[in-house]
Amino acid sequence: MKSASTPQPALSNLYSFHRGFTAFLQDLRRHPQIEVWELIDDGPLALDDARIRVLRRTQRQFNVHAPFTEIDLSSADPSIRNSSIKRIQNSIAHAAALDAGLVVVHPVLRYETGSAGIHRELFQEAILEIRDFAVEHGVAFTIENLLPRTSPPHSTPEGIAALLHDLGSNAWLTFDTGHAHVAGNLQTFLTHLADRILNMHISDNDGSWDQHRAVGRGNIPWTIVRKAIAHMPNLRFLTAEVEEQPFLTFYEVASWR
Repeated sequence: MKSASTPQPALSNLYSFHRGFTAFLQDLRRHPQIEVWELIDDGPLALDDARIRVLRRTQRQFNVHAPFTEIDLSSADPSIRNSSIKRIQNSIAHAAALDAGLVVVHPVLRYETGSAGIHRELFQEAILEIRDFAVEHGVAFTIENLLPRTSPPHSTPEGIAALLHDLGSNAWLTFDTGHAHVAGNLQTFLTHLADRILNMHISDNDGSWDQHRAVGRGNIPWTIVRKAIAHMPNLRFLTAEVEEQPFLTFYEVASWR
């Protein structure tokens, strides 16, 4: 099945994580031709009411990437798990305030050998609560495929497919090309989950770790990725998520449409 509509190019402000929000805002104003930005709601780029008011005045379109540092939805410690849930819910509220196109959530599931059952149960309760919160706030909810070392069950196409099945029709995939390349399952994701991809994170690497390089600076087979994009019926955004050459990468991605 071919894509029903042309996806919009977007740029993540991940590249500005160590530069801060003010520097990012200057970039946003210097590049009016970039109409869609994905906002990292974490660390020095974390959103608050004042920043949201400023962003709304720019009249751009935004997506929101929920916090990912110190997040563990499967922790047996209720304070850690509940704090993780609350931080993500706050980010979803920020997305709603910005009329965001979607929110991206890292479905982090960790467990020690022999304790998988209880951690999976705790994770399942948490992620369903977060999904319901997104639905209540009218924000499209997406989960992201992760690196094997971050969350082994959700680094594979099988694990992500199972989670999407459990979450139902109100959940979608933000497909991270860099994560899949490191995990060695890029082609399988593109083949078997094409109809669940709402957003794509685009960055390159050499397969050893998540380097967030510009397209062409690693060895991801981009010809295969670009061909697959034409068969993603629900794909809405092609998001450059790099730490180098962000604007060059954005325009490269924009040329793929």
